Amino acid sequence: MERTIARTHGGSRLHSTGFTIVELLIVIVIIGILAVLAIGAYSRSQDQARSATAQSDLKSSAKQLEQTKADTGTYPSVMPSLPTSPNTSYQYAYNAATDTYCLTANNGTPTFKVTSQNRSPVSGPCPGHGTGGTASTTISDDFARTVSSGWGTASGGGTWSTANGSVADYSVSSTTGRIAMPTANNSRYTRLSQTFATYDVRTRLTLSTMPAGAANSAALVGSLTDSNNHYRFRLTFGTTGAVTAAITINEAGTETNLGSNITVGSSFAPGQRWWIRGTYDGTTLSMYAWQDGTAEPSSPTLSLTNTVFQSGGRVGIRAFSSTGATNAPELQVDSFSGIGG
Repeated sequence: MERTIARTHGGSRLHSTGFTIVELLIVIVIIGILAVLAIGAYSRSQDQARSATAQSDLKSSAKQLEQTKADTGTYPSVMPSLPTSPNTSYQYAYNAATDTYCLTANNGTPTFKVTSQNRSPVSGPCPGHGTGGTASTTISDDFARTVSSGWGTASGGGTWSTANGSVADYSVSSTTGRIAMPTANNSRYTRLSQTFATYDVRTRLTLSTMPAGAANSAALVGSLTDSNNHYRFRLTFGTTGAVTAAITINEAGTETNLGSNITVGSSFAPGQRWWIRGTYDGTTLSMYAWQDGTAEPSSPTLSLTNTVFQSGGRVGIRAFSSTGATNAPELQVDSFSGIGG
């Protein structure tokens, strides 16, 4: 509010106009608030524009990669020249064992990805990728070797080591990694030597005999620091042929189910192969489970968040024959592959 001040000096009347200090401070505060709002709105609009650009580039790149597969029969083993807008950067990971890829795009912030299984951009980087361009490592083993007393060295690099049971319970022959379970209620582990904070790994496996007396289970394990601390992407094979999927955490030797048990099959028989795919991006655990010869699910069988083992660890396999089981099965694994970072 403008004020008029009248005062006299030497018989003359003087007039002056102005704002009080309080009124000036109010005006300054209002201007500051308006500036903050304007900057925030501008920043949001910029983020939205960058997000739209990154997703558009990913869609175009996914189309190009599909065309490459149609022309050559496989996806590129290294990242080709892809459609790129100003400030868009890519990271590309290819798995030759499964002919799959994951492509991360970043246009400032945030980051998005597409995969050979899902070509619609989703938020977040591929395992092993990040805004800083962290390199990813390909994980693969085709078991094309013969080893007794252990699993030896994976075809794609890394050494398998075992825990629990006798080392003679672990072997490789006829392109299959084998874990014998001669006694019930005794888990067995084999895991690769590399450590990963994030990963996207899959394995194909079966049992040599039908569960009897009690269930048998097989799990893809991740973020493993030791046999008492890790995540499990677990399939349980029941005595009636039922197959159930679960994501569990083994913390300080105690296993806890992190979600629900999901029935994924009802007629298991020895030799029937099943796939387990487990992913972890440092926050979200996702599991895909499906019978070999059927399509991989387009969405996770289970997905949930957990950050207990965010620092990462090894990946590998766990075999378990429950208390009361009498079938003494052999777990057979003929494919293990993925990427980790």
